Amino acid sequence: MPARVLPADLAQLYAQAMLAITRADHLISDEEGHQLQAKIDERSGEPIDFADLLLADPLEPLALRALVDGAQSPFRSAGIPAGELARLIVVDAVDVLLAKGYIAGSEAAAIFEIATALGCSRAEVTAMSRHLLSWR
Repeated sequence: MPARVLPADLAQLYAQAMLAITRADHLISDEEGHQLQAKIDERSGEPIDFADLLLADPLEPLALRALVDGAQSPFRSAGIPAGELARLIVVDAVDVLLAKGYIAGSEAAAIFEIATALGCSRAEVTAMSRHLLSWR
């Protein structure tokens, strides 16, 4: 099944969330970097410059939550619920992180923080990937 391509505004949020998760342990390995770029390219209909993404302000989960709840929320017109975006982020982030062989505790915490900001419960997040069961 082909990957779901996100509208440009949600693709940007997706990319920022994926970068925040991958950066949570303060190091992006070569394997993670390649996987991260591949996932971002797969989900975005238009190229997102990775260098620009690295230089951008980090995504804050509380700001993400405000965006989800706001009147100008991209979720209102995108045809994708916030929970579905959370699922894509969780599943794809786990794939990216496992490129180095493990998920660090700080990375798991970032996954939970972003997914819960998008409206998911911790139980819903752990149900998305068995690799997160240790951090319930």
